[in-house]
Amino acid sequence: MAPGNVRREQELRVEARHLALPELAQKWYAGAPYLWGGRTEWASIASGLAQAVFAGRGIKLPRDSDQQFVQGKEIAISPDGAGYEAGDLLFFAERGRVSHVAFWAGAGRIVHAALSRGGVGGDHLFGDEPRMVRLLANLVGVRRL
Repeated sequence: MAPGNVRREQELRVEARHLALPELAQKWYAGAPYLWGGRTEWASIASGLAQAVFAGRGIKLPRDSDQQFVQGKEIAISPDGAGYEAGDLLFFAERGRVSHVAFWAGAGRIVHAALSRGGVGGDHLFGDEPRMVRLLANLVGVRRL
């Protein structure tokens, strides 16, 4: 969304029905900086991003990633993402607690908000970048709403 561009809610809801959730997250929030507690196009945190994108489809999702982790249907974790569908939520834990969530975008890509990447954007989950290797090692669950 372009800075300063105000759109009618009905127009956004129509768009939300026609785009895959990861694509919607990228279109509406790409480049928004990471901000603890944020959930707008100006700043976001991962769980707030998930909550806001699902809200665009009229689906209520709890605010925090550990609460989101119990929503929907559990999908078996796959070493290569086989069986995941665009829009599935991937959950990651640190020190035994779910602390991060990302959208599965397909072909090994995720869309999420992360301080380590500077905000909202896409990454290759199975890449060899150290922060992605660490993130993948902390994958604890996949859910489909």
